Amino acid sequence: MVAPDGEMDDLFELAGGYFRDAMTTVEIEAFFSKRDIPVAEGSSKKTLARNTLASLPRAKALELVLEFAQERRDIDLQDRVYILQDKDRPEISAITRDRVADRLGAGIHGQGIRPDVIEGLFDLSSPADYFDGPTKTEELRQHATGEAPFWNAKEVFEFIGAITCPSRRFAQLIETALDPRFRDADDQAALAADLTRILQLDGYEVAQTGEVSGRATFSVRPVRRGVDGRPKNLIFASNGPKPRLGFSDAIDNEVVVLEHADSCLVYERPIGNGLSWLDLVRWWMEQKGIVDLAEARTSLGRRLLASLDDGPEQEFFKAYFRNFAERLGDRLPALIPQVYLHYDPEIARRLADKRVLFRQRMDFLMLLPGRQRIVLEIDGKHHYAIGERADPGLYAEMVAADRNLRLRGYEVFRFGGSEFSHPKGLMQESVDKLVKSFFEELFVVHRLG
Repeated sequence: MVAPDGEMDDLFELAGGYFRDAMTTVEIEAFFSKRDIPVAEGSSKKTLARNTLASLPRAKALELVLEFAQERRDIDLQDRVYILQDKDRPEISAITRDRVADRLGAGIHGQGIRPDVIEGLFDLSSPADYFDGPTKTEELRQHATGEAPFWNAKEVFEFIGAITCPSRRFAQLIETALDPRFRDADDQAALAADLTRILQLDGYEVAQTGEVSGRATFSVRPVRRGVDGRPKNLIFASNGPKPRLGFSDAIDNEVVVLEHADSCLVYERPIGNGLSWLDLVRWWMEQKGIVDLAEARTSLGRRLLASLDDGPEQEFFKAYFRNFAERLGDRLPALIPQVYLHYDPEIARRLADKRVLFRQRMDFLMLLPGRQRIVLEIDGKHHYAIGERADPGLYAEMVAADRNLRLRGYEVFRFGGSEFSHPKGLMQESVDKLVKSFFEELFVVHRLG
C-alpha cells in the first residue's frame, strides 16, 4: 500500500479521471488484470482505477500510470510521472539546456529540424496562438522547411517547451539529436562528447548504449560512477577537541554534534550536484555575516588552514588554491579538510581499550559533479606504525577501511608523507609540481579541466 503522499494522491486522482474518460469499466478491469493486479472496489470507473493504483507500492503504481499514459500518448500525464519517478535524480538546469541549444545551433537533427520526431515527444496539437490559427505542429513545420524563417535550436526549444519540461523528456530530445539516421559516425561522436561536457555539470553523461546496423545509438543517463544518495551533512575542519557525533557516518546520515560543536564546522545546506569553493564561501558569508566575497574567501581559507597540521597537510591545501583557484574560478571544487566519517565516539567510549573507531576522519574530501566523492589522504607514520615500529595491524585496518570506501563508490588517493620531504627552499616548488600534476589529471578524468 502506498504511504500517504499528497503528490501521489493528486496523481491517482488525475489518473482516475483519465481512466474514466478513456475506458469502459470492463476495459479498466482488463488493463489491471492482464498485469496481474487485483482490482480494488470502487463506486465508479474513476474510483475503481484510483483505488487500485493507491493499493500498490509507489514504484509499481507509477509504472502503471506511465504505461497507461504511453498507450494513450498523453504527454502531460507522462511528465507528471517522470517528475515523481525522478525526484532523487539531478535536474538538467535551464542554463545547461541553453548551452545544449547553442551547441546544436541550426541543426538539431543533423542539417535541420525533424518535426515528425519532435511531435513524438511534445504535445504540439494545440493552436500556436492558443485560440486560433495553425497548430504548433504546423507552425514548427513552416519554420523547419523554409516556408517561414528557419529556427535555430534555442528557438525550437522555447517554442516546444523544452526549457521547462522534465529532465527525462529533455534527455529524450537530446537522444533524437544523436540518432544515427541524422548524423554520420564522426559527427555523432563529436556531438556526444560535447554534450557530455555540458551535461556532466548537472550530473549526466551521453553514453553509447546500443547499435543499429553497425551504427552507435546513444542515451543520456546520470553519471553512474559515484555514491548513491546525496550528502546530507558535513562535519569538518575541527581545530580543537574532536566533535562527538550522534551517528557513525557524517556524510550519508543526519548527524547531531553532541559535544565540541564550537571546534568544528557543520555545513547543513542541501548538497546537490557537488560542492564548489564558491558554494562554501557563500555559506561562510551567511554564517559570519560577511558581505564582501573576497574577505569571506580569505577568512574561510584561514579557518580551514587552522584545522590542518603544520607541514604536508597545509602545504597541500595551499598549493591547491595557488594552482587552481584562478584557473577554474567559480567552478573550483571545494577541498574540504578533516571530514569526519564512520566516527561514533558514543560507542568508542565504551570500548575496553578506549580506542575510537578506526576511520575517524579523512584528511580531505571533494564532492564533484555527478555524485563523485574523492578522498585524499596524506599518510604519516601514525598510519602504519606505533612510534618508530611498523605495525601490520594498523596498516591492515587502514587498507580495509579503504576497500570499504571504494566499494561504496568513493575514490581514495593516498600521498606518502615523504613526498613532501624537500629542502626548505624547494618545498613550495616541489609541492606545487606534485599537486598540479595530480589535480590536472584528476580533473581531466572528471571533465573539470
